[in-house]
Amino acid sequence: MAGDSRITELEDLVARDAASIAFAQLAEDYRRLGQLEDAVRLCREGLSRHHAFPSARLTLARALLALGREDEARIELRRIVRESPGNLAATRAVTVLRTLGEGVAPEPADERAVAELEAWLAAIVADRVVRASTPASP
Repeated sequence: MAGDSRITELEDLVARDAASIAFAQLAEDYRRLGQLEDAVRLCREGLSRHHAFPSARLTLARALLALGREDEARIELRRIVRESPGNLAATRAVTVLRTLGEGVAPEPADERAVAELEAWLAAIVADRVVRASTPASP
């Protein structure tokens, strides 16, 4: 299975280099597979080296929520919003906090960042459409 080989590659990479940021993707893959305790452990280990990694912190929060550890998840979500207000992970953290009943307003920078990202993604999609419709040179 392709996912298994990808996970194995990430596991090998993280095992070879404990400081690798690949821990974040591996933890997200673990979370998606339901290996929640592994995701939490890996996030905590990686975040001990890479403190300012909002997407890894979001993975940690989501895994904690899935484990029913809401108080710990809230701490991580609030930290993302506080420390990385212009980051897409912060916008997602605000969304999760709202579903938990917290009245959290996104920072104005969050809305600008999302708008900029959406414009950037639209430009990429438009470029891909143009490239796909342009015949390749012989």
